[in-house]
Amino acid sequence: TFRIFITGGSVARGAPYSVHIPMTVFGMRSSHALPDPAFKAPPAAAKLADVPGLAGVPRGGREHDPYSILGEHATRSGGATMPGFGGIPSWLHAMLEMRYPDKKIEVINVAHEGANSLDVREFIKVLVSCEPDLIIVASGNNEGFLEPSWLKSLMSDWIVYRLLSEALMQPGEDGRPVLPKRPPDMAGLLQQYKRNIRQIVAISREAGVPVALATLPIRLKYRGTPDVMQMFLLNLKEDRWIKEGKARQQQGNCEEALKLLTKSDNPALAAFFMGQCYEQLGQLDQAREQYRRYTEGLPLGRSRPSHNAFVRELAKEEGLVLMDLAKVIQEADPDGFSEAHFRDHCHLDWQGYYLMSREVARQVAGLEAFRKAAGDKGRFPAKDEIIERYGWQALLKKSRPKRCPGNF
Repeated sequence: TFRIFITGGSVARGAPYSVHIPMTVFGMRSSHALPDPAFKAPPAAAKLADVPGLAGVPRGGREHDPYSILGEHATRSGGATMPGFGGIPSWLHAMLEMRYPDKKIEVINVAHEGANSLDVREFIKVLVSCEPDLIIVASGNNEGFLEPSWLKSLMSDWIVYRLLSEALMQPGEDGRPVLPKRPPDMAGLLQQYKRNIRQIVAISREAGVPVALATLPIRLKYRGTPDVMQMFLLNLKEDRWIKEGKARQQQGNCEEALKLLTKSDNPALAAFFMGQCYEQLGQLDQAREQYRRYTEGLPLGRSRPSHNAFVRELAKEEGLVLMDLAKVIQEADPDGFSEAHFRDHCHLDWQGYYLMSREVARQVAGLEAFRKAAGDKGRFPAKDEIIERYGWQALLKKSRPKRCPGNF
């Protein structure tokens, strides 16, 4: 048996091609509710086994069950989903199973929607004890909050503290909260991300478990909606320079618009409109650079270009396998803006997940440990062959389904 874990956030999990697990399974009243006081025991593997469709999930008969990790995390974060078909884990398993039919290969999805590098760091501490032959880490989205201090973490377990904190952040009679939320520390978040990824690598190395790092595709031109932008507490103010620059742009005078936009006191937001101007002028390299500046300063739940740059650098520095999924999606877009396969700010359609899975499968098949276990024979199946073999025709009915039927 060659056991592969895939961990990270919802892109690693394969959202939206997933099957939702009701909150009640984890003792939750709703996705944003506090844990039900009547629910005492932590949700173990037996709880998850009660969910329709999970009975056939291979567990390997090892001491620890990685699916219980999802249950434990869901009691804190409000829910979980399990993989259906159409995401990286299902494509990867199908590719490996069809190429090596006489070998037992497990691809176990232990990613979690909404997880960031802090969560993945905690996942890794348990996953290394589950005897994997490879852990693939694809984390970079959702990096919007700094890790709380030990005191705040301790107090957060106290329900009165949580309720009081929430109340003080609500608008008062004058329309302003007593404790206003602070904009994120972008530099601090980047340093925290780097620290977490380094710790993930160190924990895996200490346990003797091979780890591969993956970059994440970034939708550079995602604009977001006002409510989403407000949720991330980012600076969205359009000053006079942005307003005047946008007016010149709409008039078709992009050169003048660029001069005005460079004067803005909100350079990240101005960079978005500068990207549009350069794109209208046909200067695509400059447009991409401005969209990268915009994404770096206003990520809106997306990974940041600096995350991918760091992952590439660390993989080279530590001699780790790099699965450059961002490059795969960028190259699949004719103009290189990585727009072709996105459904929203970070999730992709099944064709995008398939393209990334091919790169993951190629990298896995090239590992010395995998070649020793499975050999080096045959070829990877084509997309249509996989769909026919596993009965995934539902993927073909709509290129961008809201939710694809799942199986295990």
